[in-house]
Amino acid sequence: MEITKPATRGQDNQLLSVGSQTSPIYCSFIPKWLPSKKVLRTDDNVIRRREINSNLKRKAQENLHEKPAKLLQTQLEPNYLNVLTTQDINAIRQSVYYVRSKSLPKLPKSTEEAQDSLDKINVTILADKTSVTYGKAFSALCDHLNLQVVFVDFEEAIHIALQKMWPSVNIKGCGFHLSQSWWWMIQSVGLALEFRDKDSGIGGAVKYLFGLPYLPPSDVLDCFTDDLMAIKPIDDKIDKVFDYIFENYITPDSRFPPKMWADRSSAFSLTTNGCEAFLSKFNKEFNITHPNIFKVIDILINIQSETQMKARNHLIV
Repeated sequence: MEITKPATRGQDNQLLSVGSQTSPIYCSFIPKWLPSKKVLRTDDNVIRRREINSNLKRKAQENLHEKPAKLLQTQLEPNYLNVLTTQDINAIRQSVYYVRSKSLPKLPKSTEEAQDSLDKINVTILADKTSVTYGKAFSALCDHLNLQVVFVDFEEAIHIALQKMWPSVNIKGCGFHLSQSWWWMIQSVGLALEFRDKDSGIGGAVKYLFGLPYLPPSDVLDCFTDDLMAIKPIDDKIDKVFDYIFENYITPDSRFPPKMWADRSSAFSLTTNGCEAFLSKFNKEFNITHPNIFKVIDILINIQSETQMKARNHLIV
């Protein structure tokens, strides 16, 4: 028996299938917006991309100090290589940055607020590099430290602050920064090529200057005036180099006298390489030029905790 219902104009006519028999019943009550088979079909690649993105965002929140590139390398499986494109990688990286930025606290609005966030560790954020600022930083440490020897670079402001806070402190200049300062002077007068030329008399005379840090402080002045000046070629450029070193480093009353940087017994250890190595490792913890201050604090706290643990277990050598 066939039951036929006229279709209303403007409505879709659908053929209703019941069991194994097809009844030509025109049903105007079936909505037009019901999803078709094509709409219900899901793209597997899209699901995988979303899964990868979700996993990486979760890992980024759990490991805030891990670089996004490293997260991608460790989390991506080989079977994902045919799924992701360059645009997908860039989108995932941006989502990692975004989810991390949301997890960080509000940035401080002043230097004082930043200082208040560093109560757990002995780290000071300096507004500038004047002797007054250095003095304020050292005044917070003077009750906890009794410095006898300190290794710093050749910066007068920090030397003045150290001597004012600890009058008997023995200031030692970094050998690396000493050589760097002299080399900059050599470059500024245009003697870099002569310095690299093994057959150049001017270059040879300049190279002898770098042997002065290996002498006892009391012998530096005599060696410079009696030995090095005697073999110095006549040249305006080399005269500028010798005058600069003599005025700033050679005499006992110069800005940086020999007792600060010359030491035959421990010349190889008179550097701040340990500090430079720490800064290099510290900088590698960040993947942007200007990181969030709270991220900096978290990394410093982790380093401080690790150092204290090693100190308690006598692992520091």
